[in-house]
Amino acid sequence: ASQEINFWLSLERALDGIETQLRSDEVNMVISCLRNAKRFRATVSFIADTGLKDATDQVHKYNQLMKDFPLNELLSATDLEKIQESLNLIFGHINRKLKLSPYPIRRALPFVEAISRDFNEQLLRILTSHRLAYTPYETFDRLLAQTMNNFRTWDDLIKEFTI
Repeated sequence: ASQEINFWLSLERALDGIETQLRSDEVNMVISCLRNAKRFRATVSFIADTGLKDATDQVHKYNQLMKDFPLNELLSATDLEKIQESLNLIFGHINRKLKLSPYPIRRALPFVEAISRDFNEQLLRILTSHRLAYTPYETFDRLLAQTMNNFRTWDDLIKEFTI
């Protein structure tokens, strides 16, 4: 999931860098020379053919969802309660921002699948650190209840997301 977030944030930075380069003195001087040489077609097609404005607009709209995405809360969770809190934060963010952003559903579903993998990995990381086969029954029962509660929370949040 972090790859998707980083992709869109990096793409925004790259497009902003290209836009800055296009506004530089060097590019403006070349375009002025072409205009003075009456090469209007070259200057007009250069500005129109880049598609930079459309791409920048699209990325800005998609980044309404990606900016301040609370994925690190899940990835840095140290116990089962923090995992549950992070799931609520993540899906609260997704459900709130997806209404504002034209982020395509065909990309949102694999994105949620990636979050599911991150959830699974973090859950396994925490549970394997407890050495479940050697824990007292009371501790095991508490961990099982918390884990089941995390899965119920995931199911509820996924149902809310898909509706």
